[in-house]
Amino acid sequence: RLLRMMRLVRVIKLINRWHSRIGTSYAVYNTIKCALLTLMVLHWLTCAWSFLGMMALAAEQETWLRTYAIRTAQDIDSFGIVDVYTIAMYFNAMTITGVGYGDVNPTGLLELNLSTLTMFVMGFVWAWVL
Repeated sequence: RLLRMMRLVRVIKLINRWHSRIGTSYAVYNTIKCALLTLMVLHWLTCAWSFLGMMALAAEQETWLRTYAIRTAQDIDSFGIVDVYTIAMYFNAMTITGVGYGDVNPTGLLELNLSTLTMFVMGFVWAWVL
């Protein structure tokens, strides 16, 4: 897996070549790079939180996932992999963007997806303005 990560260096070189051939502005290049890096970090953090939630569930420990299920009155066994990933991504998007916790509590996975997209876009816009 470490070798796969090293392939990212080749991807960066390809992007630099693409930038010089097409001649896009430096601002567009930096914007795309910022968005991709943010999505990559969001994905890694989401995978880590999903893993921790599922592993602790198997050991019958109290987890963020179990707390979420109790708070939303859902059966913990009804959550699939995509559901856990979506809930973890929502939490991480709130953390990365600095939106905050508890001010708006979406219910249901569709609202979690929409809230995650909103937080990412607004965080991206905020970063662009600065």
